[in-house]
Amino acid sequence: MTTALPGLSDFLKQTKQQFLQDLEAKNADKWTVVMGNEAGDLDTLASSLAYSYLATNLQKDPTVALVQTRRADFYLRPENLYALSLANLDSAQADILCIDDISASHPLNTSFSKFVLVDHNTLDEAFVGTGKVVGIIDHHADDGNHLDAPFREIEPAGSCTSLVARHFQNEWTPDTGVSKDVATLLLTGVTIDTGGLKDDDIVKPVDQNSARFLYLNSTVDDGGSFQGEDSLKSLAKSLSEKKKDISELSTRDLLRRDYKDAEYGGLQVGLSTVPMGLEA
Repeated sequence: MTTALPGLSDFLKQTKQQFLQDLEAKNADKWTVVMGNEAGDLDTLASSLAYSYLATNLQKDPTVALVQTRRADFYLRPENLYALSLANLDSAQADILCIDDISASHPLNTSFSKFVLVDHNTLDEAFVGTGKVVGIIDHHADDGNHLDAPFREIEPAGSCTSLVARHFQNEWTPDTGVSKDVATLLLTGVTIDTGGLKDDDIVKPVDQNSARFLYLNSTVDDGGSFQGEDSLKSLAKSLSEKKKDISELSTRDLLRRDYKDAEYGGLQVGLSTVPMGLEA
């Protein structure tokens, strides 16, 4: 008999509230903090939110997703807002634990005991301290760090969300009652990163397999069988249009929306990707 688990939004609200209470009470050691990278694209956002839900409910490991995007900056990525709406999350992101929800009285490098990294594989310097990395799921090149983590699932894939879905797939059975919103959110990540499975240069078997699994467990499923890129065509088009709609963003916004710090030969640099062409 299927026992329904909480919806994604309710889960995130409850988890956020309980985690912040435990943090204030200096009782947060039981929590695993899952984080995506600092750029906060849809792959990173979906991977971290879904991982927290699935790890908590399927593996009974209390896990909270900490999003490294300030709540006031969510508007910088319209495609993220659209994906969150498809997963029935709060339009003001009140159900999401953002980096600015952590008060200055709780230093990032000493307040958390366990981390899982998704969509990157090196703990950001601001968090390096007393906490330990206990897991990694990523599709970028392996930096070779945190080699003692209990699991390190680092391999080429079109999207990290594909790897997250695979990580839980054996436990994610129909009788677990996982909310369809979780599969929907993960599916948006697979779709946007692979161009709806059309980008042959980056699509791997794990993307194909995860897309099929997620589609059939999502609110996107129209009741028919999964037909690969044809089944994702409408979703891919909508996500692409949202991502390219930068008409309301200033130059400063465009530079901030996909910004990453990096170091090359001892030189600290900032890299920003802007989705528009250069005109002569």
